[in-house]
Amino acid sequence: MFRFGIAVLAATSLLFGQPASRQQPNIVLLYIDNVGWGDLSCYGNPAVRTPNIDRLASEGVRLTDFYIPSSSCSPSRGALLTGRYPARNGLSHQLSVEENWTGIGLPHSERLLPEYLRDGGYATGAFGKWNIGFAVGSRPTDRGFDEYIGCISGNCDYYTHIYNGRNDMRIGTEPATVRGYTTDIFADAAADFIRRNANRPFFAFVPFNAAHYPNPKNKSPEQRFRWQAPAEFFRLYGYDPETSVPEHGYRAVLTALDAGIGRVLEQLDRERITDRTLVVLASDNGAWVGPRKPELEVASNAPFRDGRTSLYEGGVRTPCILRWPGYQPTQSCESRLSTWTSSCSPSERRVWRCLETGMSMDATQCPRFATERRPRTETSTSNTAGRRPCAKADGKSCVRRRTRRRNSMTCLSTSPKLPI
Repeated sequence: MFRFGIAVLAATSLLFGQPASRQQPNIVLLYIDNVGWGDLSCYGNPAVRTPNIDRLASEGVRLTDFYIPSSSCSPSRGALLTGRYPARNGLSHQLSVEENWTGIGLPHSERLLPEYLRDGGYATGAFGKWNIGFAVGSRPTDRGFDEYIGCISGNCDYYTHIYNGRNDMRIGTEPATVRGYTTDIFADAAADFIRRNANRPFFAFVPFNAAHYPNPKNKSPEQRFRWQAPAEFFRLYGYDPETSVPEHGYRAVLTALDAGIGRVLEQLDRERITDRTLVVLASDNGAWVGPRKPELEVASNAPFRDGRTSLYEGGVRTPCILRWPGYQPTQSCESRLSTWTSSCSPSERRVWRCLETGMSMDATQCPRFATERRPRTETSTSNTAGRRPCAKADGKSCVRRRTRRRNSMTCLSTSPKLPI
């Protein structure tokens, strides 16, 4: 399996040696919430407008066979920040309400990516959904981030920031009242962080809570339940902002998310640091799909089966885009299997120094396409040879079944293409 992940990010802190210098690449990690493989324009959705994400894809590499280590929010984030599978890093379940507020969540024995990057001289900031525990020692500023603005649980109201009856917004470690739409708050905080740290290497982790569905528990009884986005994004489609059509609301949420991502990218352009910044965008798991909540489940994991919390393709195969000018081909698709967890082989130490940091990561190989400097106009598409049978190029999923005689692999065809 070809694996891309935390090593790409961690290695950059040591790529040009210590101490930190302006030559070290910046890192912007955009983690979007519950966005399916078929939800974005650049992944084939004709109904959704995501021009900024499309631009990111055209200027970098769009991964078509990217797998999240877990189909649920908390374990997915733990794997992202540690480079280790949930069963090994100790966070393998979705946190409860109380665990989100006061629990340890991701064990303190795990060292996180921002801790290594900060040791390498990076400024570090997190802006958005945390969702891996907020006990003392578990908070973002306890775990390597210099600053934090965000919702600690994640599935809060987009405007009131209420989660199960409490204010979920924090600045640093303290509860805070911040006015505005969460996507705008997180994007603007990240852009300001970039502005303030443009003259030094930085790591900006931006885990948006969009496009997670708005939980009815976070609203008062008299509030109308619907997807939430600023009126301007409904009007872009010609929709009434007061519409009760869930598909219309979801598209507005996605386009509002895209606009927030665009502001972060524009700040890089404004500071003239785009060429030395690695940008990664990925979804934490697949979208909600199914008949249980028809007013919510209007997203798309097409052409894959099922969605969030499932281990079918729709639950764990998500969008992922990388842009690193000069080091990656542009307008490129990468179809080899990939995931967050990765480490480095001894033969690659010349560039990948992450073995020397003492990081304990799962897997065996670093991706060369992310490190070899290439002409910016080059394009390429890889083949799919060498894949493991757990995911097949014909769009089928395979599950391992234990029988009395032997272990066997059973292939399950995906369901018919989901409506976009």
